[in-house]
Amino acid sequence: MAAPLVVFVGFGANASAVCLDPGDPTGTSYHYPSLEEEATGSAAIVVVRVVRTEPLGDNSSDPEGWSAFNYTLQVIQVFKGEVSRSFGLRVENDSGGYRMWDGETHLLFLANGGVGLRVDPCGNSTEMPQGAGIVKRLRAILQSQQHVG
Repeated sequence: MAAPLVVFVGFGANASAVCLDPGDPTGTSYHYPSLEEEATGSAAIVVVRVVRTEPLGDNSSDPEGWSAFNYTLQVIQVFKGEVSRSFGLRVENDSGGYRMWDGETHLLFLANGGVGLRVDPCGNSTEMPQGAGIVKRLRAILQSQQHVG
């Protein structure tokens, strides 16, 4: 008798955030903040390395799914704001969540999110080194803001 053939099939999913304009009461227009808007409005702008990713299954209505991810991040560079050398970030596992994986390096634009910091998935946060061009433009924006103020 031949051994059974076992085939594992995986489907990759690229989810995009729903980037609705918070200023539109109809909820029908989209908003992607410019780099200038995020440079001005962010509480902190940092480059981090993802040290640890902890998936959370704390939603009893979906016992087999992940409801959120807790990330432990190590700060490599600070462009703006004050953050600890390492900090945690919780990201919901929905269309509004910004995904990262262990060992990756990311440029993050962080806003105050009520209980802690949050990343706008519709903004300019990005994995490095793909975001090198954004970093170059960010440096120029922050330098011009210093000269204006």
